[in-house]
Amino acid sequence: MSKNAATFDESLHPRGNQTTGHAGQFAAKAQTASEVALEERPRSRYRRLGPRRPTAGLSDAEVFTTARRQISNYASKWGLSGSDRDEALGDLLLDLAAKQHNGKAISGALINVSARAVASRYVNGPHIRHEDAKAMTMLKTDTDAFRELYGRAPSAHEVDGMAAHIRENWHDRNHRPSDRFHRRIEDTRAVSLDRSVFDDGSATLGDTLEDNAPEPLQHVDFNQVTPVQLDQAFTRARIPATAELLPESAQRLRAQVAEPARELARFRTGDIYDPRVFGPWGNPDATERTKIADRIIATGDLADRMWSVAVDRAAGTPATHNNSAKAA
Repeated sequence: MSKNAATFDESLHPRGNQTTGHAGQFAAKAQTASEVALEERPRSRYRRLGPRRPTAGLSDAEVFTTARRQISNYASKWGLSGSDRDEALGDLLLDLAAKQHNGKAISGALINVSARAVASRYVNGPHIRHEDAKAMTMLKTDTDAFRELYGRAPSAHEVDGMAAHIRENWHDRNHRPSDRFHRRIEDTRAVSLDRSVFDDGSATLGDTLEDNAPEPLQHVDFNQVTPVQLDQAFTRARIPATAELLPESAQRLRAQVAEPARELARFRTGDIYDPRVFGPWGNPDATERTKIADRIIATGDLADRMWSVAVDRAAGTPATHNNSAKAA
């Protein structure tokens, strides 16, 4: 055998043979088990969160139903769009699921508090969306132009038309101002009877009308609301107590602050505002100013009138002699 002749090692080629040279060929036999044993390893480097801790409280179905109702309430109250409402509901359910997983019992009160917090992320200041604030600034420009052109203030119907035109021609149709956005803080001659007077929705403007008042249709004139009723509404709205003003100072303040509700809204949206709007309360700090603005804006269409009541109270003017109703 030459030096270069290949040698056959049966241990290396168990099924080969020297005659055919089919070294490395394996027999077709059934393999019933692996010839290599692997060490057992963990299935994954990661693990799932543990099981949810058992908690008392509402069921999942009740949580969803209550959450949807609360978000819908705040969306309607604060003028959120349909897309914002749906996103807020999703955020709320995620927040509640996290609380529930950590062992927090989900109650109706917790859902209400959480819903308010989540919905507030979608508004610019309490009760005022960013789009509404910008639209009201545009409406103010239009009403000023109307006064210069016609020499009078526009009627409530005319203001409604201006507001509708602004909303219908908004640059982003997916994020338009709320329907009738101007009714939230603008002082017009007429207000909706179903407008909530108080933040908790316990009463509407229609509830404040006297029994012998003319039968209203869709709106009611401000003059139908008596000074005593306005003073009572001021107390129920829990607006902070005023400071003291001299009668002449109160009269001067009214002339200086023509649109108090608008100034309060500008304060809450971080815009430039007239600080004299807080004159009836002396010199309140930032926290007190926020509370004052929130409580007054929460009265909706009566916001300007509530500010007038504050001026009267600061000046010591009795509600029975107050006739400070202001027409638009």
